[in-house]
Amino acid sequence: MGRFDAVETAWRQYDAAYDAMATHVHSLVTRLANGLQAPEVVAEQGALTTAVEAAVVALAEALTGYQTGWDGFTKAVGARVSSNTEVKRLDALISALSADREMRAITAYDAVLDQSKALMQEAEAYLQKKQVELLGARGDEVRGWYDLMNPGADVGYDGMEPGTDHVKLHARSFGVRMGAAANLSECQLNCLGLAVWMMRATTPGSPFGFVVFDDPIQSMDDDHTEAFIGSVVPQLLDGHGKQVIVLSHVERVVTRLRELNKARSLRVYNFDAYSAAGPVITTEVKLKKLISEIKTFADGNEAHRTMAVDRLRVLAEQFIRELHAKVQGVPAPAEYDNAKPSELLKLFRTIPGTLPAEHDGLKDTVGFADPAHHTEVGYAAPTKANILTHLNRIECLMRKHGM
Repeated sequence: MGRFDAVETAWRQYDAAYDAMATHVHSLVTRLANGLQAPEVVAEQGALTTAVEAAVVALAEALTGYQTGWDGFTKAVGARVSSNTEVKRLDALISALSADREMRAITAYDAVLDQSKALMQEAEAYLQKKQVELLGARGDEVRGWYDLMNPGADVGYDGMEPGTDHVKLHARSFGVRMGAAANLSECQLNCLGLAVWMMRATTPGSPFGFVVFDDPIQSMDDDHTEAFIGSVVPQLLDGHGKQVIVLSHVERVVTRLRELNKARSLRVYNFDAYSAAGPVITTEVKLKKLISEIKTFADGNEAHRTMAVDRLRVLAEQFIRELHAKVQGVPAPAEYDNAKPSELLKLFRTIPGTLPAEHDGLKDTVGFADPAHHTEVGYAAPTKANILTHLNRIECLMRKHGM
C-alpha cells in the first residue's frame, strides 16, 4: 500500500497547488487595480507556477513508482504459481487490468499537464494585459514631464512597451514612431530619463516627501535647462508637494534657482575642501564670495578693475536683498525682482535699523559702480585704492548688521 499512498499524497499536493493557482488567477482583477501590487503579483505567479510544476512532476514520479511496484508484484506471483493454469488465466486478467491502470494514469497525467499549461497561459495573458494598461497610464505621466522640458518640440515621447525583462521606450518624430534609445539626442534622452524617474518619484502613495537631483542638466542646452528650472521644479514643489534637492556644479543653475524661488523656504549649501574625512559643508555666503572676487579683480589690469567695479554693483544689490530678508524675515517684494541697484536703494531706506548716513554712503557706492556696468564711452577703470574704499564701506555695513 506504500506506493498507492504515495500516489494519493502526490495527487493531493497537485490538487492543492492547482486550487492555489486558480484562486490567484481569479484575484488578479482586484489586486492589479492597484498598480503598486504588480511586483508582488508577478512574484506570487512565479512561485505558484513552480509549485504546480513540482506537483505535476511528483505525481508522475509516484505513478511511475506504483507501476514499477505493480510489475514487480505480478512477476513474483507469476513465478511462484506459473504451473497453475487458472492462475495463469488470472495473471492474464491482472495484466490487462494493469494495462488499464497505466492507460488511466497516462490519461490523468496528460490532463494535469493540459490544465496546468492552460492555467499558466491564462495568468500570463492577463498579467501582460494589465501591464500594458498600467504602462499606458504611467506613460501619460512620463509624456507630461517630458513635454514640460520640451515645449512644442517636433520630437516627443510616444509610449512604453513591456518586454520580457525590460521596458522599451518609444519616441515620435514628425509622425514616425521609433525607438527612443537609438534615435534621440543626448539632451532628449536626458529629458526622457528624468521624465521616467519623476513619474516613479511622484507615484501616489510614495512615502518619500522629497526628490533629489544630481546634476540634472547634463547634456542640456540653455532652453532645456531653463525649462527644467522654470517648469519642472515648480511642478514638483506646487503640483506634488515635494521638497526638491538639487546638486549642481554649475553656478548659473544655482543662481537661477535662487532667483526663481526667492519667496520659498530656500537653502543653499556649498561643499568645499574635500578630504578623506569628507567635504566641508557651509551655508552659501554669496556676499563673501563676491567680496573675494572683487579683491582679486582689483589687483589686475584695467579690464579686471572694470570687472571689479561691476561686481561691486552686484554686491550692493545682493547686500540690500539679503539684509531685507534677514531683518524683515521675508524676501524683497516681487516688485523688486528685476530692480536695478539704484531702485533697490528705496528698499534699503525702508529696512528698520538703517541710518541716513548709511543710505547716503550706499547711494554713493552704487553711483560709483554703475558706469562700469553700462561701459559708458570714455570710461576709465578706477584705481585699486578707490575700488577697495567702496568695498570697505559695504563690508562695514555687513559687520554692523551682523552679516
